[in-house]
Amino acid sequence: MLAMKFNINLCFLIFIATHIALAKVPEKLSVTLPSTKTPQNPLSNFVQEIPLMKVISEGTLPHSSSIHYLRAQVSKNNFDIPIQFEWESDILISDTVLINPNVKFLRSLILQHFEAKEDKDLDLEWIRAPSYDFHENEFSFIAKIKLSEDSWRFFSKTIYLTQDGYLGFQILTPYHDKLSTYHKIWSEALSIKDTIDYKRSSNPRVRDMRELLKRWSIPFGATLSESDSESSETNLNENTRRTIGITFLIFSILFFIFLNPKAKDQ
Repeated sequence: MLAMKFNINLCFLIFIATHIALAKVPEKLSVTLPSTKTPQNPLSNFVQEIPLMKVISEGTLPHSSSIHYLRAQVSKNNFDIPIQFEWESDILISDTVLINPNVKFLRSLILQHFEAKEDKDLDLEWIRAPSYDFHENEFSFIAKIKLSEDSWRFFSKTIYLTQDGYLGFQILTPYHDKLSTYHKIWSEALSIKDTIDYKRSSNPRVRDMRELLKRWSIPFGATLSESDSESSETNLNENTRRTIGITFLIFSILFFIFLNPKAKDQ
């Protein structure tokens, strides 16, 4: 019995060894991994609203992964118009500062940015001054920037406040008379209010809009320079000095009227 079991096991081992010896090793080994689809830029859903638009590039800004951008180009009347979008979510923001923006300060920020690029004094003319539309939750402006006597640039922005952040787009290109009309048409084509209406917060501790307002006044992707912050401090100091001066003047007038000893003697 023992000899029979030994023979059976020996035959089984010989069978296995023979198959292993005759088996062919594959020349190439391949592994199929599940496809990893790159997440779509959230802005892609919005730019599809605009016809004849060609997407140039998209991604997130180097200094902030939460800010998505998309650069595109629209062909109209035999010239190409560059359009840039910006989108950020998961932030609570207030519209308080936007309701009455400091137009003079925003003009100064825009000029500082372009003067640093051009290395010369420029001028800016508002086609539509910065303003906030309370019903459409829209902050926008359109400007002409004078580089020289015969060279102008068109710079416009529209920022929509959304439920958890903002969405905006801009045009920055050599000036053309019809660009302001195109900007309005494309702004309406986005239909922001129909998709993600802004939800106003009753919490007074929501994000302060002043820093966002400074960033929105210059082209998307640009960062505020030290001179910009210095200008902000200078503007604040001027307002403080003006307030102190007016207060001192009123106090002086009241002092001479009511507390002057000569007036009591008479």
